[in-house]
Amino acid sequence: DGDGGSSSSSDSDRTFASIVGFLVEWGVSDRSDLESPLTPQNRAASWIAHALGKDDYDLVKDAHRYIQRYVLAVVYYSLGGEEWSDQLSFLSQSSECDWHVPLKDRNGRYVNMGVMCDSDGQVTRLWTPRDNGLLGTIPEEIRFLTHLETLALPEGMIVGTIPESIGHLKKLRELAFSDNKITGIVPTSFENLVSLETLALDGNDITGSPLHTLRFMKNLSYVYLEDNDFQEDIISLIPSELKELRHLDLSGNQFTGILPPIFFNHPRLEVLDLHDNQIGGFFPPEIGLPFEIDAFLPGEGFPENALIPLRYVALHKNALRGFIPAEISNLQELEFLDLSRNQFAGYLPDSIGTMTKLEKLYLGDNIFDEDELPRFFENMTSLMELSLKGLKYTGTIHDFFGNLKDLFMLDLDGNDLTGNIPASLGNLTGLFILMLNRNRLSGPVPDSLANLVNLEVLLLDNNDLTGNLNFMCPSSLDSTMSNGETRNKIDFLLADCGGEDPEVDCEASCCTLCCEDNVGRLCLEDLWRINNKPNWEHGYKRMRFTFDM
Repeated sequence: DGDGGSSSSSDSDRTFASIVGFLVEWGVSDRSDLESPLTPQNRAASWIAHALGKDDYDLVKDAHRYIQRYVLAVVYYSLGGEEWSDQLSFLSQSSECDWHVPLKDRNGRYVNMGVMCDSDGQVTRLWTPRDNGLLGTIPEEIRFLTHLETLALPEGMIVGTIPESIGHLKKLRELAFSDNKITGIVPTSFENLVSLETLALDGNDITGSPLHTLRFMKNLSYVYLEDNDFQEDIISLIPSELKELRHLDLSGNQFTGILPPIFFNHPRLEVLDLHDNQIGGFFPPEIGLPFEIDAFLPGEGFPENALIPLRYVALHKNALRGFIPAEISNLQELEFLDLSRNQFAGYLPDSIGTMTKLEKLYLGDNIFDEDELPRFFENMTSLMELSLKGLKYTGTIHDFFGNLKDLFMLDLDGNDLTGNIPASLGNLTGLFILMLNRNRLSGPVPDSLANLVNLEVLLLDNNDLTGNLNFMCPSSLDSTMSNGETRNKIDFLLADCGGEDPEVDCEASCCTLCCEDNVGRLCLEDLWRINNKPNWEHGYKRMRFTFDM
């Protein structure tokens, strides 16, 4: 038996040596990595040597099979595969083309996650589930998966840099390393990825200037580079060279420069998210007009009266200035527009009122000229979220706001509004957030607000309101409304019920915080800014509200 064990060990050693020699000869890995104990390369080669009988392979005839099988094993060991939440059938004795399992996606559909191959047995997709416990670095050997069309390794703890060799995977159509800890720069070799349609590097710590490289990827449709540390003039992108561009998210970086007009005239672009950068200059007035059309569709042009397809524009937290041009209304397909926290001045153009598909509109924290609340909002019956925070608007709150029945959030905080709270706001039964704080509103809070059974945030502090607010809270005796709906306790109810002589009566069990005019940090200084971060993974639909205090 001992001799048999020795013979088996010798066979395994010879197999390992053959595999090492084969991999070195083909330039797949360095000999030092292969022969150093416990490296991913050494462990992958050892696994193949021990898993395969000597009659099971022909390194010459089946070279591509053993290279890709070895490379996938290196990926497994490099990314901490033994600790993955789902092993995805990796390192099973079956063909590497069967290293996948069906898992439900966010839409409840089953998708094969792991490795997929084409009819010739070539690996075309390597896609791990989100938050699957990936930990480690992406190995250079991945360049030998030359038929890869999809490489997606999202939501892990991948560190180190992106291998330069990935730029040689010329068949790649989707590349996603979202939400990891990757550092370094975008390799210049990415210029070779001429078939790439989706690039998702968001949520990492990548630096440098990637936009010039993107210009060479003529088929790019979806670009997600948000939440990194990129620094570059945004004009380097030249979107006119990216005819197929549909989503562009560069938010949460340090991009500079001015807005190119082509962003607002592109015949394909639907999502433009540039928020939280250092972009300055003026909002270009050339909106919805043919622009360098020959650069897009030679011999063709925009059909007459064609609509610009932009649906989502987020430009908040930049340094944009000047007037908002009346031509912005040419973006008739727009559903989301956030221009808040810039330096826009002048007056809002009445033409905004014709943008009847707008559902979410954020204009606060700019330096517009003092004026009354615009009446054009009356026509915008699709509005679900409206924020006019800190704009110093005067006059009263118009009754017509109560007719915007789809409103989910209304933010009039930090203005100079006077008069009573209109009873018509009680018609907004879907309202979730109502911020009327930091104004000069007076009189009692109308009883009709008791109809707002879905309210979770109600800010009334720093006004001149009077009366009793306890009717806004459920009691053990009566928490059912006249329409049969049950009132829930409001999570955040702030009012001027503090001090020795409170302006408003509100029991401690009802009001979350009792403020006193111009006294106390908790009420006056908290700005309750809505955190506008709908993201591409959810189709740019809001999943939750958070606040920057």
